[in-house]
Amino acid sequence: MMIEPGAKNTAQWLVTGQLFTGGTPPFEIKFMGNDKMAVVIKYGTSSSPVEKTVYIDTADIQRGKWYDMEIDVQLDAAGDNGHAYVWRDGTKIANYTGKIGYTNATKSHWEMGAYRQSPSGGESFAVNYKDIDLTYGSAGHSDGN
Repeated sequence: MMIEPGAKNTAQWLVTGQLFTGGTPPFEIKFMGNDKMAVVIKYGTSSSPVEKTVYIDTADIQRGKWYDMEIDVQLDAAGDNGHAYVWRDGTKIANYTGKIGYTNATKSHWEMGAYRQSPSGGESFAVNYKDIDLTYGSAGHSDGN
C-alpha cells in the first residue's frame, strides 16, 4: 500500500482498508484527522458498536513509500477467540486478542480504497495497492455477495 504525496489528511476518519460486514466495519486501517496510521477494531452489534484503537503510529506515515502490509483477522463477537494481527514491513504493529465483530453479522469481505468523511482542509487523497493476496475463512467471501 502506498499513499501518494500530498497535503496531510484533515478528515476526522479516513479508511484505507476494512473488513466489511455491512454498516460500520469491525476492522479498519485508518487515519483520524492526521497522517498517523491506526488499526481500529469494533465489536458488539453493528448498530451499537464498541470501538477500540489497538495501534496508532507515533509519527506520520511516509507518503510515496510502498508499505508491505500483512493482516490476520479472526472475527469472534461473543468470545475471546477473535484477533487482529497486523504487520507492516515485517514488524508486528497490532497484536489484539479478544472480541471483534458483530453478533448480528454473518458474512464479511475485504474492501480497499479511500473511504472518508469530508476533509476540513479540502485536500485530495490517493492510495495505491499492488500484489494483493486474500484468503478467507468460512464466514468470509470474495465474490462481492
